Amino acid sequence: MYLLNNCLTPQQQLLLALRYYANRSFLAVAGDFAGLSKSTASKTVRRVSKVLASKRSNYIKIPDTPEALAKAKQSFYNIARFPRCIGAIDCTHIKIVSPGGSHAELFRNRKQFFSLNVQTVSDADLKLCNIVCRWPRSAHDSYILTNSQLCRQFESGHFGNSLLVGDKGYPIKRYLMTPLNTTTTPAEELYNESIIRTRNVMERSYRVWKRRFPSLAMGLRVHLDTAQAITVGTAVLHNIACSNNEAMPPISPEQENAINMVYVDNVETDPVNIRLPQNAINNVIRTYLINNYFANLLKIRKILIYWIISNLRHAADLASQEKRPRKNWSDRIYGRRIPQSPSRELATPPSEQNETLDAVPYLVATHVSGEFPALPILRCIWKDGDCMKDEGPKRI
Repeated sequence: MYLLNNCLTPQQQLLLALRYYANRSFLAVAGDFAGLSKSTASKTVRRVSKVLASKRSNYIKIPDTPEALAKAKQSFYNIARFPRCIGAIDCTHIKIVSPGGSHAELFRNRKQFFSLNVQTVSDADLKLCNIVCRWPRSAHDSYILTNSQLCRQFESGHFGNSLLVGDKGYPIKRYLMTPLNTTTTPAEELYNESIIRTRNVMERSYRVWKRRFPSLAMGLRVHLDTAQAITVGTAVLHNIACSNNEAMPPISPEQENAINMVYVDNVETDPVNIRLPQNAINNVIRTYLINNYFANLLKIRKILIYWIISNLRHAADLASQEKRPRKNWSDRIYGRRIPQSPSRELATPPSEQNETLDAVPYLVATHVSGEFPALPILRCIWKDGDCMKDEGPKRI
């Protein structure tokens, strides 16, 4: 008489692992869901997590081809006009149980629970394009970056003139821009606003990642190597879900509170925050960005505001001359053609602003040709390098 081997099918193993990722991180609960013992559930989760983590090179990768780099730069540029950015970098906590041994306290954070300090780089679509999951909480964010392969790739010029954006916990580098501690000029304020809005995708990606897999916030009650495999494996699944536009699953208030508690990335109050000395050359690069690129953006903004106001006033004057209701002319400004009038002339700026206005097509050509992506709004207004065509108010 032969005994049947009731082994788990690959589908059952995957479903068991997904159940564990989505519940309160108890192996016994996940095992009961499939009618298995706790030990079998533990082995299955570890096996599936390591298989998923082995696929990270296919789903977690930073752009490295010219086409992919250009697409990533344009995606970040569309957020807040920050140039040459291909990723936002930060670190987050993954809650674990005490790994035991003489070095267990290295994993305890300032909120008195054990956690891994996981470094990730996010793209503009909230997908993780780089992950480092091997450091305890005692390792500072800048130390993790310095000892990562990503740092060596940027230092060797593998990504050209591309930039990363990070918070104040990182030192300023040739390829890593951080916010200013204090601002004194409008250009510096615009720089800080742009970099904060650009790196916000990193915070959002962490929220989405942990909402999809609450076990990362509730705590992984497994061995350390299994916790690392689960972290990377869920990152792979997160990228697959983002690529397929999967909706966010509902979570309980308890899970939401756990996500907020684990989110302790405030570097200003971190007791192990050790700031590295800033390199003068790297500060020069940031200063050049502020004094040239962001200062030019402010000039362009003023010109756009003046152009819009001038055309609105001009349309209002035409409406009053022809004794038509002003509201009709307001409608025509936003898409309807204004009737031609022999005496109509496009409102022109004062003579002292002609020099600045004439320089705008050159600024647009500079954005298009090389250093920075083009401003979409400028492409709409200044066509063929001629910003003074007598075509009446244009739709923006």
